[in-house]
Amino acid sequence: MHGVTIERTSPRIRLRLTTSSDWSDIELQGFLVRAVTVIEPEGLPDDWFVTSEQIHVVQPAAAAQGDTEIQLTIDVSLDRRALSEGFLTRVQKGYIGASTLRIFALTDETASLIDELTIEGPVDGAVSAMLSPEALQEAFPLLVER
Repeated sequence: MHGVTIERTSPRIRLRLTTSSDWSDIELQGFLVRAVTVIEPEGLPDDWFVTSEQIHVVQPAAAAQGDTEIQLTIDVSLDRRALSEGFLTRVQKGYIGASTLRIFALTDETASLIDELTIEGPVDGAVSAMLSPEALQEAFPLLVER
């Protein structure tokens, strides 16, 4: 029998943080993160870092008060369990400016927006963005067990 073999891999998402705040943090569910690759650090000073559990960017307060935007894009390979459990991110920022987190599904090299969260002005605590299992299954139909 001839057919096409589809390689089942883990879901990959792209996180793009754009901020005019003096600092922004994104907390990731580290136990569901298999790998993180920095794609595009745009305009970032030296005080930024990325781990499997956290993304942190910072810029001088004077730059933030002048509405300077900085951007960081990373690709994240998720454990397949995310397809049944979902994937939670929590975003925090300083009191200046705004932060936007865009989450894309990566299939081949195509990025499709699946969620967007914008935080403006002073906010106490973190704001959560939950990618539901249904949203991930819809974004990655070839990875869903039938």
